[in-house]
This record gives sequence, C-alpha cells and structure tokens, in this order.
Amino acid sequence: MTKFERRPEERPEELLDAAEARFLQEGYTAARVEQIAHDAGVTVGTVYRYFPSKDALFREVVLRHADAQWSRGREIADAYGSRTAREIVELLLRRWADRLRTGGEGRALLLVVREAATFPEVVRSWVDATIQKGCLAVERALRHGIDRGEFPLLDVEATARALVSTVVNRHVWDHTFRPELPPLAERVDPTQVAIDLVVRGIPRTERRTVVAAPPPPMREPHQIATERETAEDASGGKLRIVTLKPRPR
Repeated sequence: MTKFERRPEERPEELLDAAEARFLQEGYTAARVEQIAHDAGVTVGTVYRYFPSKDALFREVVLRHADAQWSRGREIADAYGSRTAREIVELLLRRWADRLRTGGEGRALLLVVREAATFPEVVRSWVDATIQKGCLAVERALRHGIDRGEFPLLDVEATARALVSTVVNRHVWDHTFRPELPPLAERVDPTQVAIDLVVRGIPRTERRTVVAAPPPPMREPHQIATERETAEDASGGKLRIVTLKPRPR
C-alpha cells in the first residue's frame, strides 16, 4: 500500500513508529524530521500536520507506551486467592520484565533514560503513568503479605521501589552493557535470576518457639536444710543461704 492509499487515521501511528526507530537509533538531537518523514513515506509537511514540533513528536512517542497493564488483569486478581504474597510479588515482577522485553514500554523506557535531562516533564508523566502505578501494585501485594503474617512490618513504599527498580535496571543493563559482554556459557536469563534473588530477599516473619524453663529439681526427704541469714550486703538486701546436709551413708 502506497502513502497515497493509506487512510489519514493511520498516518500518526506510522509517523510515531518511524520517529521511535530514529530516536532509538540516533538519539533525539541527531534525528531529523526530514528523515523521519522519509521513513514513514510522507512529506515533512505531513509530519507537522499531525505534530506541531519535534518535541511534540518525541513526547507522543514515549507517552503512547505509558501504561501499567502488566500490574492488572484477571491473573493478578486470581493470584490473591490462590498464591502466597511472595508468589504474587514474583508474578508482578516477571510480568513487568516480559512487557519491557517484548512491548513498547521497554523502548519508551530506554528513550526516557537517554533523554531525561532534555525532557524532564515527559519523564514525570511516564513515571506517573507507568512506574508509580507499578509500585502501587507491588505495595498492595506486600501489605497483603503483612496482613497474612507472611512478612514482618516493612517500609512498604521503599521495598516496592527497590523491587521494581531491579527489573528496570536489568532492562537498561541488557540494552546498554550486555552487547559488550562475553556471552554466558549457560542459557540462563540474568533478569529471572535477579527477580528470584530479590523476591527471596523479602524478610520473612520469624516464628519463634517458646521453650518453657525446666522445673526446679525435687528435694529428696533426706535432704534436710539448715538456714541462716547473713549480714546485709552493700545494697541493703539480705542473702539467704541454704546448706544441704550430705546424704547419710
């Protein structure tokens, strides 16, 4: 289908796809609107018909992926009736990691990190719509664990952010540093390893077994005691000394 045969309502998404690819490949500063228009098969005027500026184009590229659907859904709701709180936290983190790996959220995250200094307002909007809502979902799971007695009292907000940041940091690592590292000898997914480690690291409620002190030994009838009191000690109290007579031979 040529650019003249496409419906007008399809063009914004095509422009956003082309712009996203250019921003990821070259960075915001180096990417040119002329090249984005060429990639989308339209004129520069068509780009500006839908987006008033390059800044507006970047904002839409990022915010169209501002979503926290990974933290919701029937699977999550059902988990609260069938799984432990620790398993729910793990489920949430794995879903987030999968969405970053396969969906537009992962590409948007990379753009947010790369261009944070240039577009702080875009970062705030993306965080509010994606990271913050994800943290709230993990907080809910942690509070569920506290209510069940599975977790001790935690700083729920700080713990949720630490857990979510593990997945975010792994995604940035995979796309920034992993290509320059030697491949792993075994087919192991480091992101799943990281999730396993942080989930196991959530404190557990300590279950202490109280052991009663043994009763004092019973005195035998032949153990006849003689008692005498000593003089007052330095604290003004009195010591009571019990002397047991030896067992008769």
